[in-house]
Amino acid sequence: MTTLVLVTPETLNEWWDRCEPRLAEATEYSGNRESAYDVYADLGAARKALWLAHVDGEVRAVMVTQILQYPNMRVLSIGYMTGNGRDDWLSHLWRIEEQARHWGCRKIEGWMRPGWQKALRASGQEGWRQTHIMMERDLWVEAAAVQPQ
Repeated sequence: MTTLVLVTPETLNEWWDRCEPRLAEATEYSGNRESAYDVYADLGAARKALWLAHVDGEVRAVMVTQILQYPNMRVLSIGYMTGNGRDDWLSHLWRIEEQARHWGCRKIEGWMRPGWQKALRASGQEGWRQTHIMMERDLWVEAAAVQPQ
């Protein structure tokens, strides 16, 4: 049976070794904007929250969220969501939504790979819609290639 846990700063070290490999892969995949250890520091300082899905202590998935305060509303932002056995833990997203409401959030948002849109729909998660896509360009690697001659 899959269990979803909100990891507190006090219990972070208990789970970190089992979560770090997934977060290291996710931070690398997202362009190394931050490292897994940067995330660890934010989790320890309660600037971000770590959610994990596990079966008898074996971590199947991790999600990192952060509350963002916009001028007109508070939003729970999903920074990372990765794991395996997705069908077993996506059904627990309602608990994250419930906690977001408790924290005063009006929406949940997340930058996700395109496959998540299909996965959320297939799992019966209602209400998710694509509003934007993110495009990026690495200025330092490509700068030499686009310099005028």
